[in-house]
Amino acid sequence: LAAAKQVHEKKVAFIDEELKSRNRFELEPLISGFDALVTNRPSVTLMVRVADCVPIILYDPVQKAVGIAHAGWRGTRAGIGKETVNEMVRRCNTDPKSILAGIGPSIGPCCYPVQEEVAELFCRSTPDAEAFIRKQQGKTYLNLWEANRLQLLRQGILPEHIEVAQLCTSCRADLFFSHRREQGKTGRIGAFVGLRG
Repeated sequence: LAAAKQVHEKKVAFIDEELKSRNRFELEPLISGFDALVTNRPSVTLMVRVADCVPIILYDPVQKAVGIAHAGWRGTRAGIGKETVNEMVRRCNTDPKSILAGIGPSIGPCCYPVQEEVAELFCRSTPDAEAFIRKQQGKTYLNLWEANRLQLLRQGILPEHIEVAQLCTSCRADLFFSHRREQGKTGRIGAFVGLRG
């Protein structure tokens, strides 16, 4: 099991044989400051922890590689999805057109009002921000599902290869922890991906 101490940025760690052997029986992460992991090693499971942030899961069935990312608003704006795809291309010779992508349960556009400054940051740095920011009843809402889907499309992943769970962690208290709903006093959801050995 490979996991990292997540920091809401855009650094990606490649899990190779050295890290695999060091991390095999450790519960605490050995690598710090990363929000995404990539590997092409069989029998390595990659994990991110979320409680409203978006888990992005990537699989290249051609080159046999996987990636996983933790994308809150900061990581989404910084391009963590893009960086994870780029790491798969660089380290595993992945063609983005081969990638199958999943955008997992996270806070939905129904429950994610953000400060106006956050929306402005996206508008200044993202050409299609109007597609995932909406104003309603004096509030500004951010759609992290769509923001990350568009980021993956810009990297060359085919639209039909991207599946969005469309499950809101804030709405579905019966299924998920939610940092916002529970005001920071909550558990975490583990998202996992790996290649069979």
